[in-house]
Amino acid sequence: MGFRPGMSSAQTISTLMRFNGIVSYIARNIFQKEPEYIGSAHARKLCGVKLVRTAIGGPQKEQVFSHMETNDLKYVVWPQTKTGKVVPWSRDACDAYVIARAASIAGPIGPPVKKAKKPKKVT
Repeated sequence: MGFRPGMSSAQTISTLMRFNGIVSYIARNIFQKEPEYIGSAHARKLCGVKLVRTAIGGPQKEQVFSHMETNDLKYVVWPQTKTGKVVPWSRDACDAYVIARAASIAGPIGPPVKKAKKPKKVT
């Protein structure tokens, strides 16, 4: 999957995993707490981003950027290239914003809460 068009390369995924590991290790040592992780799909849902199939709506990063550009980040003036297009890294910055925004919306995630079982009826 890492070599299909529109997907991250294996090297990119490996670099991101190492970076995430280092940041998690440092955060764990500084705050003496286990880091809480938010998946991108959950973060997008919390931020109100509705994605359509890639064939219809284009790449997911573009859909997220378009949604956030017209909502939360409408006052952000993105740097542009010499040709007048928004710089490519703006999509990554927008993804990072979505994760941070979702964390502020969700608050502490904590362990999953199990529902209490109904007591059995005694006959």
